[in-house]
Amino acid sequence: MNKRKNIVYIMSGSISNWFSYFCDSENLIEVIFGNSEMKEDILKEIERVENTYGKTVNIYIISSHISLKSDIDLVRRFRERGYKVFAQTETAIRYGINKIDQKKMFEKENFRTPEWILPICDEKSNYLVKMNNATEGAGIAWYDSVEKRDVYYEKYVSGMEFSINIFSNEKKSVAFPAVYKGRNSKDLKPPYMRIRICGQYDEQIEKYEEEMQSIALRLGEQINNYGFMEAEFVIDDKGKIYLLEVNPRVSGTLRIAALASDTKCFNLLFKSTIRENKLEAKYNTYEIPYRGRGFFDEKNDIYVTSRATFAAKTDSEIENKLRSLNETEITLSDVMKQREGILSNY
Repeated sequence: MNKRKNIVYIMSGSISNWFSYFCDSENLIEVIFGNSEMKEDILKEIERVENTYGKTVNIYIISSHISLKSDIDLVRRFRERGYKVFAQTETAIRYGINKIDQKKMFEKENFRTPEWILPICDEKSNYLVKMNNATEGAGIAWYDSVEKRDVYYEKYVSGMEFSINIFSNEKKSVAFPAVYKGRNSKDLKPPYMRIRICGQYDEQIEKYEEEMQSIALRLGEQINNYGFMEAEFVIDDKGKIYLLEVNPRVSGTLRIAALASDTKCFNLLFKSTIRENKLEAKYNTYEIPYRGRGFFDEKNDIYVTSRATFAAKTDSEIENKLRSLNETEITLSDVMKQREGILSNY
């Protein structure tokens, strides 16, 4: 363990809500939730840290998709003042904010990815339009429905969607269990609006999981990942695995994967040694869209923001926890249907 004290800057509002439940490091002395005002006067913030702690602290920066590029300046300013800063690398950030560069790299490094093209496309019937700098389904539409803009066109691959999260430090990377996000569909319902499941899969899905984890770890090495990264996949109806995109940041699927593996995921930031290559799921966990107010019940493994994440051993426990979530129409039957869909597809 690193004996120096640590300060963490969280540049994502959504992470700030649940960070403390997945981090209990005794060496963490301050958590700062970054905002535009702080970034406008970075030198003032650095001076505050210097006056309070001197140079005896390490700086960790957890970026959001929106802040990835602008956080480069925060990292640079701290390093210029002599601080040791742990943050995502500029190589990873370049790929994270430019999906066209991602696709070119996937092809060059022999990652199987759906067929894609740049404008203008003559074959209009079966291509999706995706924004070059977008996430969580934003800007996705069918080719015929948009005007020419900063986009690329990707051939639709029907299948099951999964995410693999990894964490990397200077020495090693570790992969979290696979998060099942359901089947994609031509109505383009984004994954974050579906029921997610992470846990102990059957033997066939475990084989896919192991392969996706290996791909994600290779991808993390390729982009020089530091910290958290998500790789998104679709497995087609013939069992072929396609890499869709990479998000070099804390993703919306990390929480359910951390809960399933019983991991205080943010403690990994401060570990100098990581023994495992892949974390195994110890619990079956579920995540659903939620409209109500957020709350956290650590004793009963329920964590609620815009999505409700919970662990459950039995169907009756799933049902009881769904009942405790007043602002949802999702039932046990919906969850079981999604769970059974993992097995029925292959």
